[in-house]
Amino acid sequence: MEQTIMCSIVGLTEPTAERQLINKLSAMPGVTQVTASGTEGRVVITGKDLNQKVFIQAIEQTGIDVVDVH
Repeated sequence: MEQTIMCSIVGLTEPTAERQLINKLSAMPGVTQVTASGTEGRVVITGKDLNQKVFIQAIEQTGIDVVDVH
């Protein structure tokens, strides 16, 4: 079943880092689409059978803080 994870984030300040984060998350199993915006403070991941904890860990490993998940 298709699902969406939306994370409020802080610490994504460079366009290069946005692209790197999108590439990293897009390569993860089940992911069909990723958007990331430092100016909006948001990462949105869409796909099938997504594990929220796994994606939070992947985001935080890049030095970005996840402050809320919707």
